[in-house]
Amino acid sequence: MPHGVDRYFLVLRFGSLAAAVLWLRLLSGPGATTKGLLLIVAFAAYSAALFAGVWRRPDARAAAYLAALPADLVFLFLVCRWSAEPMSGAYLAFYLLIALHAFYFGMAVGLAAALFFASLYASLYLSLPAGQRCSPEELLLRLGFAFLVAVSLALVSRELRAHRRRLADANRQLEQRNRILEQTYRHLSLGRLAGAVAHNINNPAAAIVAKADALRRRAEREGLPPVYVEDAATIAAQAFRIAGIVRSLLALSLSPRSEGPLRSVDLGAMAEGVVILLEDEAAERRVSIERRLAEGILVRAQEAPLRQVILNLLSNALDAVGDGGQVTVETARSVEPRMVELRVRDDGPGIAAENLDDIFNPFFTTKAETDGVGVGLGLGLSQSLIIVRRLEGTISVESAPGSGTTFTVTLPAAPAEPANEAAA
Repeated sequence: MPHGVDRYFLVLRFGSLAAAVLWLRLLSGPGATTKGLLLIVAFAAYSAALFAGVWRRPDARAAAYLAALPADLVFLFLVCRWSAEPMSGAYLAFYLLIALHAFYFGMAVGLAAALFFASLYASLYLSLPAGQRCSPEELLLRLGFAFLVAVSLALVSRELRAHRRRLADANRQLEQRNRILEQTYRHLSLGRLAGAVAHNINNPAAAIVAKADALRRRAEREGLPPVYVEDAATIAAQAFRIAGIVRSLLALSLSPRSEGPLRSVDLGAMAEGVVILLEDEAAERRVSIERRLAEGILVRAQEAPLRQVILNLLSNALDAVGDGGQVTVETARSVEPRMVELRVRDDGPGIAAENLDDIFNPFFTTKAETDGVGVGLGLGLSQSLIIVRRLEGTISVESAPGSGTTFTVTLPAAPAEPANEAAA
């Protein structure tokens, strides 16, 4: 099947051509066969032209079908006019054509086709001698049925399109929930593993730090060459780095109760505090941080984990824009009822489409390496996702290469706390 050509289009065209040939054999009267043959040739010619146009320009298929509608109607009109019995059942083909276009294009085109048919058929009716006409009542029924067909098929088409849209939306939601379930299961498994690994690594790491510090002090005390002092300090620093990685892993397995009770938190004030912490680093990189922090945006959360989420997102944004970029942090009420949003937007290079589904996976990172050393563990977004879900919220990302990235955290809003009444 040629690309872009509907199978039903070919079937209907060849079927119509076969019916026209059969009709030609049944024609009688002077000149009827010649007229019928010319009509069939004309139908075959514009059908072939339509076929070729759609084959070469699949994107113009709908326009080509719409352009063929008047030609098809005129063809059927001439079939009725040149047939032996102009008021015969050949007019039923009009209903099929009107139904197809009403279903394909909708109400407006269907009614236009019905109106065109009515004008053509009424002119045919008036051009015939009284003895060859059907009764006026039958004529009205034939014309009225064309409009009924157009309206009915257009309504059916609209309902089917609505069902198709709802099904597509349901499929998208199902895919999203399946991804969330998959990520949740992965994080749960990782959290259990991380908890076990962290407890088994912390003690050796602490011992390494203690021994390295003791070696450094002993080297200083005995006046050993500086290289020994530096090596001991390096061992201690790397052990501390191991401890930091363990803490990040352990955070994936922490329960909400380990972070303290939920309380009402001003999201804008917390975001402002994190921005202040990062201002010096942003200034060194010549990155501008724009604040759009609305007042009175309260959420129910644990302060430390929520602050960590904001810090992770802003740090990633600073890394993404590089020198001289811009980061925007914004709080606002969500379009969803009783929800608020925190948005962190950067004008960096964006995230490739093939990476969008993986950025929340543990240990996945798109950050480049510096001198062979990775600059990120790939745990920040994974940790943020777990924290936000524990707070009964969601986190989403919008990004495209060259268009920057926007992370949106949506959280349940906390009821406003009543102001303390002034003392009498």
